[in-house]
Parts: sequence; C-alpha cells; structure tokens
Amino acid sequence: MAVRLSHRAMGCEFGITVAGEEPRQARAAAGAAFEVLDAVERELSHRDPLSDVARINALAPGRWTAVGLETTACLRLARRAWRITGGAFDPGFARGGLRRVVLDARRHRVKVRAPGVTLDFGALGKGYALDRMGAMLRDWGIASAFLQSGGSTGLVLGPAPAGGWRVGLRHPLHPARVLGTAMLRAGALSGSGMHAQGPHIVDPRTGRPAARPAAWAWAPTAALSDALSTAFMVLPSPAVRRVCGNSRAVGIIAASGPRRLRLTRFGAGPGVTFETATGGRR
Repeated sequence: MAVRLSHRAMGCEFGITVAGEEPRQARAAAGAAFEVLDAVERELSHRDPLSDVARINALAPGRWTAVGLETTACLRLARRAWRITGGAFDPGFARGGLRRVVLDARRHRVKVRAPGVTLDFGALGKGYALDRMGAMLRDWGIASAFLQSGGSTGLVLGPAPAGGWRVGLRHPLHPARVLGTAMLRAGALSGSGMHAQGPHIVDPRTGRPAARPAAWAWAPTAALSDALSTAFMVLPSPAVRRVCGNSRAVGIIAASGPRRLRLTRFGAGPGVTFETATGGRR
C-alpha cells in the first residue's frame, strides 16, 4: 500500500509517495519533510525580500551578509556543479556569476566582488530541497519512498518497487507526448526543456539561449541531477560525455531528427534504465 501526499512550494507541486508504511506514520513523516521544504524555500526564494538570496542580490560589493545552513550548502553544491560542467551551470548569471560570489562557509556569510551579481537557485534549489526532504524521511524511519518536484525531478529513497519507479520523458513542446520512459531504482532524475516557456535557459558563459530542446540527467543526488540537466541543455555532446564520465552521472539529450526528436544517452549510472517510446532499451 502506498500513501501519496503533496505540498505546494517554490512555484510548483511537490509530491511524496511512501510505500509499505502505516498511513499515519507516512503522513506524519511527509508533514515533517514538507516543513523542511518550506524552510529551504524561505532561505532560497529570490522573490522574498527577507530571504538570504534576496539579501545577497542587494549587497554592495565588499559587504558581508549572514546566511543560513541551506544557503551555505546550496552555494557549495553550486560551486561543485560549476566546476564539473566548466561553468555551464551557474546560478549567479550576471556580472561574472559565481566567480564574483565569496562564501565564508565556516562563518556562514557571503559577500560579492562586483555590483549586479544576481543569484537564482531555480535550477538547483528544488533538487536540493528533495535531498533534504529525503533525509528527513529517513530520520522518521521511512524505508521506501519516491519524491518529486513539479514533474521535473524525481528522487528515490530506499529500495524501489520491482523494476523501479516509472518516470516519463515528456516532449518539451508537447507535454502530453512521451519520448521515452525511465525506470528509476536509485538516485535522482531531472529534466530540463523549453516547455511552454520557450527558450528560457541560457548558456551562462555566452548569454545565448539553449539550442537543445530538452535534456535529462541522472545523478546520485537530486541537487546534482537538477544542476546537470540544466547544464546539458547548453553543453555540446562531447562535453556531456566528459561530465558523465567524471561524475557518475547519466545524461539523455534530445536533438531534432528528420521526423521527431532523437534521444542520445551518455554515461552508465546503475540507478536507471531508459526505454524509447518505441520500446528500445537505452
């Protein structure tokens, strides 16, 4: 028996499916996880003028501002993703990006080196929140669960059902159509694409819109998969292959074929298998 619960935060619907637990325990654990989600949003929201991110974005160069544990962790994770992708992932997308943001992790404070730095954790924050929610579920003794954020990222907690949790790889321009299916047994899978918003993802190194229509990334954590799926939208195929080889990730990128989008896989992570819409395993 599975218990499914949802909660709205960060502009989307988060969901938790708990398998094999007594419903009252599952609901209590999910409630605690959603409280963690709300706490993460309070620190990371760029729309809330009292959030850490809003205060960083308002900083004068050279001035420090105190930040919380969640912001500190996200900045450290963002720097790792920035290094792994050669700068193709960068939440500080103006005036030099993360290179202009100084983190003092020991004292939990941040300063910027130049005016105009703008942080936005939209391409990492939801995945990070899922990781934190999963940790809370484990603290509550939940052995098996599947967590989702807005249909873009899924995270497996504990052993998955036989075959894994099924996730559809949806067409970026026609969400009702499915390009393929992922069977997720461990780790996290994230997807990025144009969707109804059009070409909203840009290459932080050049400022140009992503030419690729869609990309997915599997990684051991949801924060990393979230960041990598964004980076894979702008990286050329050889770079995607290198990133996957260096980070135990799996990448699926979409390219326009003669009649339909063509999916190409890179990497060999053990936690996921893919099938195209026509049934071919990848």
